[in-house]
Amino acid sequence: MPYITSVERLAIQKGLQQGREQGREQGLQQGREEGRVQGREEGLKEGRVQGLRDGIQLALDLKFGAAGVALMPDIARLHDPEILAAVVAAIKPATTPAQVQAVYCSQLALPNPAE
Repeated sequence: MPYITSVERLAIQKGLQQGREQGREQGLQQGREEGRVQGREEGLKEGRVQGLRDGIQLALDLKFGAAGVALMPDIARLHDPEILAAVVAAIKPATTPAQVQAVYCSQLALPNPAE
């Protein structure tokens, strides 16, 4: 094993320290960027979910009145935009609120009102 002078040892330690600091800095920057992207995606999803819920409430009120709006506490528990979109699509052909409820009841472990 070759002899390392104290000057070389200090230079190696300084290089390691600078490398760690640079790596830490890059990691923080990358983490911030990933956090921004994830936050933006989550915000867009939550906005879409809230918009779908608002549209569902309006459609249920217009089509079924208070009986339709009575479904909203259950619908407020739904967070999947695809399920909410299926509820929206089910409202127009439905003739009763129970038919709309049947679309999402399995997602909330509710008994199916159509059965």
